[in-house]
Amino acid sequence: MSWLIGEISALKFDSYSIPLTGGESTFLSTTTLYRSSPSFQISPNGNRVVYLAQRQSELHSVPIAGGEAVKLNLPLVNDGDRVETDLQISPDSSQVLYRAKHAVERTVHLYTAPLIGGTITRINDVLSARQGVWGFQITSDNKQVVYRADQDAAFVYELYATTMGAPQVVFLSPNATVVDTDGSFTIEVQLSAPLEQPATVTYTTSGTAVEGVDYTIGGATTAATGSLTFAPGETSKSLAVTLLDSPALRGDRTLVLTLTSNDVNLCANASFTLTITDSQRGVFLPIIMQQSSAQ
Repeated sequence: MSWLIGEISALKFDSYSIPLTGGESTFLSTTTLYRSSPSFQISPNGNRVVYLAQRQSELHSVPIAGGEAVKLNLPLVNDGDRVETDLQISPDSSQVLYRAKHAVERTVHLYTAPLIGGTITRINDVLSARQGVWGFQITSDNKQVVYRADQDAAFVYELYATTMGAPQVVFLSPNATVVDTDGSFTIEVQLSAPLEQPATVTYTTSGTAVEGVDYTIGGATTAATGSLTFAPGETSKSLAVTLLDSPALRGDRTLVLTLTSNDVNLCANASFTLTITDSQRGVFLPIIMQQSSAQ
């Protein structure tokens, strides 16, 4: 397990993680944290940290062991200069729920976003200007959200229940670059939340790289499509790409994988590009021709 400390340097607030048993701290935040306490939360599974940054205008998620942070919230409207501090992480560590003004000025809606980044969904009903959601709670079974809002009439506050957002599938990174002599590369695909039933995701390949000449996937040399099946409770799968070192000078090539599925939702990061650079880049020397002068 790890715990976080906030450190102040010239009024700049950052976040760090450190093992409970002691050791070196790991710097986490690449943007300045909001100074309010608490301005961050640790996911129940202990894998990620969610924090408010940029004067409370942005919501970020970062691995607790360190790594690349992802922004979770949509752009704010003119008068919506902040994400509210009462954000919550779902019990299964798959979603972040937060309140903000994304669509209508002076109207606070309730949104859910995958903890690893992805499509953001408003989960409350339509509200008019000056109405809003003023509090919420996630049920322990991770299936519903109860929120307080003046949804039916302005300034008349009542309780409502709605379902959580559906799980989404995502590439952990949108792109990568390798050399054709690297041997292999692994592409990681992740489901934002575990399911109780199997879910199949289909991928198609495109780009300038040629299968069987520049690469193979999973040992196949001809298939332009393939599939990954997440078993119940499983949240990550990997695709092994074998890189083929062609003796010919071929230049840089790209392998593009695109996901589709009838079982789960796709987030915005449903495409992955692998750039394969040529290890045999030629060295071209200029030819200088000198004209002899007449004697």
